[in-house]
Amino acid sequence: MNIVRSPRLLLVLLIASVALNAWQFLHSAPVAESTVRKPFATSLARNNLAGSSPSVKKPAKIDGEEDAELPAESMTAQVPLEKQSDGELIFGTDGIGGRTPVYGEPSGKVSPQRLKELAGMPVSKAERFQIHARLLLPGDRVFDLGTYDLAAGQRMKFERLREFPFPTSVAFARAEASSPFAAEGKPSVPGPGSFPITPTTPGDFEFKNRGLEIDLDLTPAPGSLVVGGSVKQTVFEGFSRMPGEVFSPVWQDDVIFTDNKVLQPQFTTRESPFVAAATAGQPIQVPVHTSFGQTFLELTCTPLE
Repeated sequence: MNIVRSPRLLLVLLIASVALNAWQFLHSAPVAESTVRKPFATSLARNNLAGSSPSVKKPAKIDGEEDAELPAESMTAQVPLEKQSDGELIFGTDGIGGRTPVYGEPSGKVSPQRLKELAGMPVSKAERFQIHARLLLPGDRVFDLGTYDLAAGQRMKFERLREFPFPTSVAFARAEASSPFAAEGKPSVPGPGSFPITPTTPGDFEFKNRGLEIDLDLTPAPGSLVVGGSVKQTVFEGFSRMPGEVFSPVWQDDVIFTDNKVLQPQFTTRESPFVAAATAGQPIQVPVHTSFGQTFLELTCTPLE
């Protein structure tokens, strides 16, 4: 039988080709607008926080160009924890496999002519600059971090911190020698005013800083002020009860003398490095990750003559 002239085989090949083209088209189609999720709003809903997401200023138009619809970055749905590998659970994603969300949107678009104009602009000759920093909070609130002066190329750090004390050593619980509970045999229930068990008590303490740490520097460039640094937030998440027989509740004959619990704090630190190109006197919004979700650090850089 001549394979090329077989009508049935040609029909099968034609159907397969049409199906393959349809599959490629469907998988390369852009994400519909209704399926695009805004990172900050999604994070707020996930954390059950009330209030609307902070407003983001639209970028200025480019001279001689009309408005254009830019594709919004969509967040890839998080993979269920039980389906993540040990490495993903410990280290996070590697930025591959379509699992890593991207936050923030481009500041419009720029033409090659505009890039040429920016490259030809003079570099700021100012020796000092003023930076005003604000953190956008849920519910259209703003946390003002203050205004700071710094020299070009100088590294500076500003903080909003509170100390959290926690014990680093303890004295074990003990039964008092003068108490019948310290002796063998069936003890009697203590009477009013007596306490035969001394619970575990803290000894030495250390202090952990929690809050915001922001460090940055500023470098003048043609047509821009390059601001680089990082935002680090440390928050207290709760206590964990420490294990051990000597840290267990002390009880006998259905009488609990002391909970005898030893608690240690749990902290979470989130860090967002950044490099941003700012226009003198115009605020820029840097996407950062915080305990309440994705938000923005707003920076306004102004040369000081």
